[in-house]
Amino acid sequence: MLSPAEITTAAVEMSSVETEKAFKGTFSFDRANIRETRLGPNLLLRLERSNHGVARLYFVDDTAAEVPIPPNFVVKDLTVHEVVRPFAKGNSFCLCWTDNYEIRHNGEEVLWLENQRLWGLRSSP
Repeated sequence: MLSPAEITTAAVEMSSVETEKAFKGTFSFDRANIRETRLGPNLLLRLERSNHGVARLYFVDDTAAEVPIPPNFVVKDLTVHEVVRPFAKGNSFCLCWTDNYEIRHNGEEVLWLENQRLWGLRSSP
């Protein structure tokens, strides 16, 4: 089990309003995409696009082998205020692009996923 000191705080699509959380990059559902965040020695959290609207959150070791969800790891859907249950044999979480998520380990916030709703504007010349 990792101690809070071993957990590296990180974020994907951080809110600019929440100044205590640092912006760490983006994750796109438009193309094949994998993002990793180191949580401790030999443990990485991986976020991978499954299809146009769904991503899979799971864990790997330093050899990229999948590992079980660490104990005391919670994913909360902030849009509907519910804890997300593990998917597929309990080794991953299925996340939807329309919702916002908070990810905690041993009660400590380690990752925030915030949907950035936007439109591309086009007009005739």
